[in-house]
Amino acid sequence: MDLRDANILVTGGASFIGSHLVDKLVKISNNVSIIDNFSTGKEEWVNKKARIYYGNLLDIHEATRAMEGKDVVFHLAAVHGGREFIEKYPSEVAQSFAINSNVIRIANQMRVKKLVFSSSVCIYPLKLQEFKHGGTTELDDGFLEGVFRPDGIYGLTKLTAEQEIKTYRLQHGLPAGIARFSTVYGPRMNNTHALMALIERALKHQDPYLVWGDGNQGRDWLYVKDAVNALIKIAEEEEDATSYNVVSSGTLTMKEIINEIFTIIDWRPKEIFFDKTKPVGPRWRSISSRRISNNLDFISRIAFEDGLKETINYVKSNV
Repeated sequence: MDLRDANILVTGGASFIGSHLVDKLVKISNNVSIIDNFSTGKEEWVNKKARIYYGNLLDIHEATRAMEGKDVVFHLAAVHGGREFIEKYPSEVAQSFAINSNVIRIANQMRVKKLVFSSSVCIYPLKLQEFKHGGTTELDDGFLEGVFRPDGIYGLTKLTAEQEIKTYRLQHGLPAGIARFSTVYGPRMNNTHALMALIERALKHQDPYLVWGDGNQGRDWLYVKDAVNALIKIAEEEEDATSYNVVSSGTLTMKEIINEIFTIIDWRPKEIFFDKTKPVGPRWRSISSRRISNNLDFISRIAFEDGLKETINYVKSNV
């Protein structure tokens, strides 16, 4: 699909990933809008060339008003936060069930030409996230062998939305694509997420330096610009509601992450305190990118060290 003449809506367009996506989209199309309730996003992050709908997607009328006449809808809006937030406030996170259902249903009613959903590798069963292995594929979703246990309520909201999108594609022909993101990081990410908190503590020279868990938990870290490019690629080339893992080149532990932070800022604490009482989520995430590489010829291009430097510079200018 050619996005140049498309009328585009980004739900959650004032958010971390959403605002970066809008920055890229306004360079492609002259008709870019967002809808956001600004619960976490910031108006200052929204590109001035984009139209803003102030609204809550839980409200059918506000959602319909924003989506009317749109050709492409990038659905990124969700109730979310860092590990502590999603474990402490599951009922708030569960509101995403209704948000997702509203967006999918209205997109179909409005006959949008493409719906692109921002999903997560949190949809995968927890039993596949506790040890090192060859890489979780898109076939290993939450219905694997009847195991319906993704990563918490957040993962379940994403998995449910994916299945709903696939049913609309099957029954109504809704053109759609799905991006399952690993841990996305970069400028504008808030400090409820681990990486930003670790950067802030290092810049403040916290000593003893606090790390949640034992430091051996592993994550795949995807820079936000790679995430944006994947969403656009899926919008341009996918329509069968296929799910794609969008990941970087490998898994890094928290110990490796903090050492990289210390190297970049040229400071190291005398003592590191690993607080094993804090929630850390799955032990290990190893995610395969073969499908998106083979089907859409997409690979992430930004090395973690480069993305981390940009993120640290952003935090420096905002603390």
